[in-house]
Amino acid sequence: AKRFVGHFVYQIGIYLSIIVPCVVFSCILDRWTFNQWTVDQWNFIKFNFLFGGSGVYGVQPWHWYLSQGFTAMLLTQTPLVIIFIVMYFIFGPRLMRNLIIRKKTDYSKNSSNHLLSDPCGLCIVVIGWTVFWYSLLPHKEFRFIFPLIPLANYFAGIISVWFIRNGFRLHFPKSQHTRRQCLIWFIISTHIPLALYVCLVHQRGGLDAIKFLNQQMKNKLENEIAVVNLMPCHTVPSIGYLHRNISFKQLSCDPDLTKLALGNYRHIDEADLFYENPRLWLENYYLSLATEANINYFVPYFSQVVNTQKSQTNLMIFSCRKA
Repeated sequence: AKRFVGHFVYQIGIYLSIIVPCVVFSCILDRWTFNQWTVDQWNFIKFNFLFGGSGVYGVQPWHWYLSQGFTAMLLTQTPLVIIFIVMYFIFGPRLMRNLIIRKKTDYSKNSSNHLLSDPCGLCIVVIGWTVFWYSLLPHKEFRFIFPLIPLANYFAGIISVWFIRNGFRLHFPKSQHTRRQCLIWFIISTHIPLALYVCLVHQRGGLDAIKFLNQQMKNKLENEIAVVNLMPCHTVPSIGYLHRNISFKQLSCDPDLTKLALGNYRHIDEADLFYENPRLWLENYYLSLATEANINYFVPYFSQVVNTQKSQTNLMIFSCRKA
C-alpha cells in the first residue's frame, strides 16, 4: 500500500507539472485577449456540470456511452475489449506478456498496485476516467470519446493475437493462418458494410438538400440570392459546403449564457420559437426582408411544418417570391 501511495503521488506530481503551466498560460492569454481575467476551464465546468447547459442540445441517459456510444463505434470489437479488461483485472498487469510472448507467469504475485505503472492498466484508467466524467454531462456525442477508440482497438488487438495463437483452446480451426484469415474477414465483413451505410446513406438528406440548392444557384449571381434555412441548427451544412459567398440564415440554437448563470429557466431559442408558431415567425421575419429587393430566397424546411395548414405554405412561397 505504501508503494502504491508513493507511486500515485508521483503520478499526480507529473500531471500537475503539466496542468498548472497550461492553465496559467491560458489565463494570461485570455487576459490579453478579453482585457479581463477569465478562466475558460472553470467556465466550462460551470456551464456543463453545474448548470447543465449542454442539455440545450439534447439529453441522453447516463449509460449512453457504455450502452450505445462504444458499442456503435467498436461494433464487433466490443466483446474483445471487454474480454481483455476482465482478464486484466483477473490476472493482473503481466497478462499481456503471457498473451503475446507466451511466457508462463505466476499470477499470484500480481497486484492492483501496479495498475497505474503498467501501460495497459493506465490506458484502462484513462478510459474509465473519461467515460465517467463525460457520463455526468446531460449531452453526449460520439465525438467526445473518439480519443479513446485507439486505446480500445489496442486491447482488441491483443485479444485477437491471443485468439490467433491459441484459438481459445478450442483447436478450431487448428491452423494459425486459418484463424488469422477468419478473424480478418470477420472484421472486414462486419465493419465495411456499416461504414459504407453510415457514410453514404444514413441521414444524407441534409447533404442532398444543399446539393439541390447549389444546382439551383448555378446561373445566379451571389449578391442576388440568399438562403433561409427553416430547420434546427446543424441540420444541414452551410457556406462551408456550398462554397458560395451568400447570405445563409439558419435558426439559431445558441444558449443564453447570461440567463443560464442566474438559475433555472426554460431556454427558448430561435428554433423553438419557429416550431411553436411557424406562421407568426414567418410573418415577423418577412417584415425584416421587405426592404430588400431583387433577392431570390431559397427556403429549405421540413414538410411537416406546413402539412397541417396550407396557408403557411402560401405565406412561405409568397415571402420568397415577393422579397
